[in-house]
Amino acid sequence: MIADSAASITLWPNDGEPDAKIAVELGFTLLLGKPLILLVPNGSTAVPEHLASLAQAIIEYDSLDDPTLGDRIAAELARITGDGQ
Repeated sequence: MIADSAASITLWPNDGEPDAKIAVELGFTLLLGKPLILLVPNGSTAVPEHLASLAQAIIEYDSLDDPTLGDRIAAELARITGDGQ
């Protein structure tokens, strides 16, 4: 699915400890040269500096139920892929 996607959106864990699924997802994203958007919960452990430097966007959020989150993700996707021009 990553190969057919315009970008990859990864939910960063609250405790900052990625599991094997996240690690594989990030690895494939980077291997395929796909843009990376990280969704990071406010107050979570910081994203490692090197990973943050590879992300095209980092979006912080208070809750996945935040009604503005979808719009913020869509705006970043449009910016990254050029679909908003």
